Amino acid sequence: MATLVFYPQITHFRQAITDAKHYVCLSSDGYNKQLPILNFIGTVKLHGINAAIGYLKGFGYWCQSRNCVITPDKDHAGFTEQIFPFADELFNVYVLPHCPTIREHYQRGDRIVIFGEWCGGNIQKNVAICGLPTMFVIFKVRIVNQLTKKRTNANINNEEQQETHSRTFWLDPKEWANIKWHEHSIYNIYDFPTYTIEINFNQPKLSQDALTKITEEVERQCPVGAYFNRVGIDEGVVWTEWTNTGGDLTFKVLNNTNQAGAGNVAGGDALHRYGIMATPWRQDWRYVLLIDENTKTGPFTMDLIEPHIALAHDRIDFDVSNLSLERGYTKDLGMRGDITGGSYPIQLETIVENIRNKNFQVLRPVDGENGPNTSGTVAERIEKMKSRGWTQIGTPFSFIPDPPSTYNAVLVPYPSTTLLYQNLVTEMKKIPQAQVISIEQIKNPNIEALYEYMKRTIAKECPGNDPRERELFHGTSGEAIQGIIDRGFDDRYFSPSGAWGRGAYFADDPRKSNLFARPDPTTQRRVIFYNKVLLGVESVQTQPNNSISAAPLNHHSVHGTGFQYYEYIVYRYGQALAYLKITYTAP
Repeated sequence: MATLVFYPQITHFRQAITDAKHYVCLSSDGYNKQLPILNFIGTVKLHGINAAIGYLKGFGYWCQSRNCVITPDKDHAGFTEQIFPFADELFNVYVLPHCPTIREHYQRGDRIVIFGEWCGGNIQKNVAICGLPTMFVIFKVRIVNQLTKKRTNANINNEEQQETHSRTFWLDPKEWANIKWHEHSIYNIYDFPTYTIEINFNQPKLSQDALTKITEEVERQCPVGAYFNRVGIDEGVVWTEWTNTGGDLTFKVLNNTNQAGAGNVAGGDALHRYGIMATPWRQDWRYVLLIDENTKTGPFTMDLIEPHIALAHDRIDFDVSNLSLERGYTKDLGMRGDITGGSYPIQLETIVENIRNKNFQVLRPVDGENGPNTSGTVAERIEKMKSRGWTQIGTPFSFIPDPPSTYNAVLVPYPSTTLLYQNLVTEMKKIPQAQVISIEQIKNPNIEALYEYMKRTIAKECPGNDPRERELFHGTSGEAIQGIIDRGFDDRYFSPSGAWGRGAYFADDPRKSNLFARPDPTTQRRVIFYNKVLLGVESVQTQPNNSISAAPLNHHSVHGTGFQYYEYIVYRYGQALAYLKITYTAP
């Protein structure tokens, strides 16, 4: 019969330190006890839902979520609908013939439960594997031994009585790491990169930095996402010890701050006092709490941020959504993000007046305005506002809140449904076999302010006050990528070896920029920036001149026409603004 086999909660490192006391051993002198020194294998902690397929001889098979048995009629996130039709073939063709231990226990009548993460699709958003076809990634196999002899004793009538009990144990990954069926989107966690670490539980803090470093690498770029040519993050790493604990000693690491658990997050202790379980993720300028992950009331998330850091909520759609209250100051109305400055200033009083009149101003590009209007876009939310009796005023503009004061810039995913995104993908196809992975908008208020100043200055020196702003490409690699994001096109770093001297070089054809966008040696990804460039009065030059260190007198830029592709060179800091970061692959 189908019986739920529970998957235990994965604890944090602090709990593993406590649990290690169950595995004490003798010290080298043979007299004293000490905590063990254990070797752990780390696997990527994917962000999806816990699911499993169970098998029992004579019964067949069943599917389950973390909390209950599920069926095609009572499914969870489509897991049974996709897996159930070929679960029998999976077991008989891809499991039993290749896994002798599983085969032996199955023939005995033991339950075989294959646990994994049901992920991809829209199961969880804002992670690297979001949007991929849904997949089942196997990460553990459990055997429930139905009839294990424990001991024989006598009952009150002096009759021999044999006790039995049900024992479960984890099967060593050497036995099941080959279970996979990619044609049906069934993968194995050992298809992807793994990690190893030795932890001395007598001095566990010595391992803390190594654990954090590995986790930060996963957070920067999920290895599973990279396997599918996707850029993005995932949760962290799950560490399991197999040799001495049989897979029972396991823990997860999200990042260094999270090692201490939810108690370090404001309000964490209060949540625990009320029996509310919360797991925190620490991001650069916010905490995200996953609350009641394994209860009927959950799961749900809560963001803990300072009110002005609106980027924790990605982007602000409408001015009337940009209000906040601070605890202890509930009579003082404030803004989530400061939109009183910049190119599109809106004052608090204007927002209040708009609310009174049921008017609203759109603060970001309307996804789908010139492309597909898919579910969840700003265009759809605008229509919802209108259906509730609100009136849209003004023209939509793009407002990105400034980054926290400790950061120079932030990157925001650029909507893939916009016409510019689609046009850039088309342009990038000029590069043979190029595949665009992501396009991100750069928000760097200091460089933007410098660029706007240069724009006004150059405009005054041009006919018709036209600074001749162009959108051009620039390819680079290595440390220069982050340097451009943080500091813009800084003249201190201009290369002196260019055909037209020491300047910042741009092209109107990405094939030219691709020549300078060397692939990352680890990910093989390349980067081209899409930039706003103030050309002003151009000096057209057909022959290279490496001695140039500034635009010729009464000119603002050089337009080089001496090679296959046109080049545009500027020589002053602030004369170009990196607007979009295009990440792509190409042979």
